[in-house]
Amino acid sequence: MRFFVRWIPDSFVVAMLLTLFTFAAAVTVAGEPPMGAVLAWGDGFWHLLAFTNQITLTLLLGFALANTPVMHALLICCAAVVRSPTSAYVVACWITGACALLS
Repeated sequence: MRFFVRWIPDSFVVAMLLTLFTFAAAVTVAGEPPMGAVLAWGDGFWHLLAFTNQITLTLLLGFALANTPVMHALLICCAAVVRSPTSAYVVACWITGACALLS
């Protein structure tokens, strides 16, 4: 464990390195001028906020729905059907498919 704590970089460092790598690739491989690459990164970042908001709402509302008494009882009922890893996979696929059709 100490090995990983000492030698694996923090996630912020990884994000910065990937950002610099992407910037260098945009400038050298794609031939984008440096200022154009910076502007594209900044513009693209703010366009992701709508997507981030949608994903956050999906997680939050799904959690709230799963914690209602009716859905909690339904999930317990579905989990009672599972007897093996294969049946867990089949039940999860059926529930996911039904929810996808409803949405």
